[in-house]
Amino acid sequence: MIYIYCMDKRFHDGHRERMRNRIKTSGIDGLQPHEVLEYILYSFVPRKDTNVIAHRLIDKFGSFSAVIDANVEDLASVEGVSIVSATFLHSLKGISNFYQTDKTSIKDKINTVEKVGKYMCNRIGFENKEQAYLLLFNNQSELIKIELISKGTVDKVGVYTREIAEIALRNKATNVIICHNHPSGGINPSIDDINLTSAVYTSLRMINIRLLDHMIVAGDKYYSMKFNGDFNEIIENVENRLGEGFF
Repeated sequence: MIYIYCMDKRFHDGHRERMRNRIKTSGIDGLQPHEVLEYILYSFVPRKDTNVIAHRLIDKFGSFSAVIDANVEDLASVEGVSIVSATFLHSLKGISNFYQTDKTSIKDKINTVEKVGKYMCNRIGFENKEQAYLLLFNNQSELIKIELISKGTVDKVGVYTREIAEIALRNKATNVIICHNHPSGGINPSIDDINLTSAVYTSLRMINIRLLDHMIVAGDKYYSMKFNGDFNEIIENVENRLGEGFF
């Protein structure tokens, strides 16, 4: 039994070294999904065949991305996956998002609709629950801050116009953009999204703060109400009700 164990250990040590050399030479892109998981698990499973564990994970959840999206308890239920390794796997999506948002300064990302959309896709596009953020700008259209407004469920998030106004005033913002994600994958605004935009625009208008846009992201796709014309229609309807223009 001791002999077999030693041979097995030497075999897997050699395999791991070959895997590391592949990554040094060709990068992660050349690996299969289960091989990426296998490699990630090296640091947490020093004396077992992580290839087997990686296959168990893929078999249970269906894909690499589904493994990363899974919660800690479900990951830890897979044979060979400890709570520590499950927690690290679960954190990888957040680490990836952090990397993407930190890679370039925020100010370089917010000068066009496209750059705002891509930035927010990286930040919340792949979250499995709805989240709403407020992007706050000064009167030179420079980004002051991005603040989380609310976290919700897989298909809804609560947003309060008074809270948005308070956040904008507290940060001395003169212009804001709302952005939230659709975990379902669709980016078209719902009736609730349009009604929220109208309510927020009306509320901010009263304190001389401009709502510039309401953006929806899902995965790597984004939808700008301003760019697609919904926003102008909302403004026109509000202004007709109030009887005077703001812009």
